[in-house]
Amino acid sequence: MKKIYSLIAVAALSTFSFAQVNAIPGSDFENWEEFTSGVNSYGIKAYAVQGVGKGVDGSNSLNITTNTQKNDYVFTSRLGSKLTSQPKQITFWVKGTAGKTLSLNIYKVDGTYYPYNVGDLSADTTVVSSANNQYAGVINTNGNWVKVTLDLSDKTDLNVTDLDKDFFALKIGKDVDYALDIDNIQLWDMNMNVYTLTPEKTVLNTLWTNTASFDVKGKATVEVYNTNGQIVKTFEVNGKQTVNVSSLAKGIYFVKTTTNGTSSTTKVVKK
Repeated sequence: MKKIYSLIAVAALSTFSFAQVNAIPGSDFENWEEFTSGVNSYGIKAYAVQGVGKGVDGSNSLNITTNTQKNDYVFTSRLGSKLTSQPKQITFWVKGTAGKTLSLNIYKVDGTYYPYNVGDLSADTTVVSSANNQYAGVINTNGNWVKVTLDLSDKTDLNVTDLDKDFFALKIGKDVDYALDIDNIQLWDMNMNVYTLTPEKTVLNTLWTNTASFDVKGKATVEVYNTNGQIVKTFEVNGKQTVNVSSLAKGIYFVKTTTNGTSSTTKVVKK
């Protein structure tokens, strides 16, 4: 009976139109083909694979297990969708250990980039841009997921419109062990709402703690589904509204919002 129910749940969830919340194609790593389709012609290193079940709350991750002989570009990805304004933050989650740190490139309109060096990482951290890529620092999250925030607030020339140009690159240092999982690389706008990269956005925050924020036209019915396809919470919202969701357990949910017969569904993570 459990297998039959699971199949029914999958079929039900597959009818939803999931809203995109990723900084680059597939950067929640649930759909590996979507992620690799956005990587530029240099591809992705063989040691970087989909970590099935290794992501936040049992989702999928980008798993990196290696000891390279040179400083490596793990991957460079193109912009996934045009943005209407310059983003103010990029966030992602990291779990694991490494003898050196991560370095990221965020690309400008002219094809050059801003390097971001994470440094020592054991707890949530915010990183500003540097002059060049550096790998000094040790990563040890002690088995926990920690959030890395790249501060883009002073950047005005990022590539936010050209889908054929690079936008985001991940680099690692040489001659040390890396055993990391990375998940949910997301863009945030000036109001600290996550970009959906779609024309209509109803769920404003896709990383929930105790509250969920909505922006709908008129009145809408909201249904919250767990990953088994079960409805675990329903309520109504009207216009811009914040709802208490502290009763929900930690995990991944799909939030279906219906207004005037039109529905959209967004994947969220409850922390």
